[in-house]
Amino acid sequence: MQAVRSHLGNDITHALIGLHAITRCDSVSGFYIKGKVKSAKLLFKEAGYQQALGSLGMQHEVSEKLYDKLQAFVCHLYDQQSSDDVNEARFNLFRLGKHSEELLPKTKDSLEKHILRTNYQAAVWRRSLYQAQNLPGPVGNGWKLSDDGTLEVHWGDLPCAPENVLKTVQCACKTGGCGSKSTERGRNSVCGCVKDNLPCTTMCKFQGCFNSQAEEMLEDENEDSDSDEDKDEN
Repeated sequence: MQAVRSHLGNDITHALIGLHAITRCDSVSGFYIKGKVKSAKLLFKEAGYQQALGSLGMQHEVSEKLYDKLQAFVCHLYDQQSSDDVNEARFNLFRLGKHSEELLPKTKDSLEKHILRTNYQAAVWRRSLYQAQNLPGPVGNGWKLSDDGTLEVHWGDLPCAPENVLKTVQCACKTGGCGSKSTERGRNSVCGCVKDNLPCTTMCKFQGCFNSQAEEMLEDENEDSDSDEDKDEN
């Protein structure tokens, strides 16, 4: 271990904990198809990223300066070196035809929660030799309590995109494989709309799939329910 540390240098070695946490570990999610190899190459090349990732877990609070540097790191991870704002990077990639949520970086709102979880986990690891760790609670640090009192991931507070943009998202399915009753509306489907939990629209290549029909049936049920309520009131 000392030989590896000597070879990598103190800055990179100190940053490995932050790198591992932010790019997926047991308690923190990662970035789809953005693995640790590419992330490590960025770390080895950029001294600024070494400092930022090395700062994760040192304090229980994330400074605005650290957040901004990690935001630039994520933009660079998605080959958007010209941007240091993930929302801007998302828009650039969306404009270039990458409409699936899985191909886009996290929103600024979601990334903020992700960094809080990363910092919390890194703080636990950096204090692994302490007999008693004086840690704040996970609630408010990327996690929240559900209605039944269980701890769950706090993915974010804002929608992934404006509603008018979501309506323009389309899939390229050619045979209507956008879900069926047997797959619970395509839970195991490769359809981009289904994966993003969006109904297929008239913009999609295949028309009449279950994903679009399910949305229409839901709307019809809501209309019928409203009509029944009106009748009852009369």
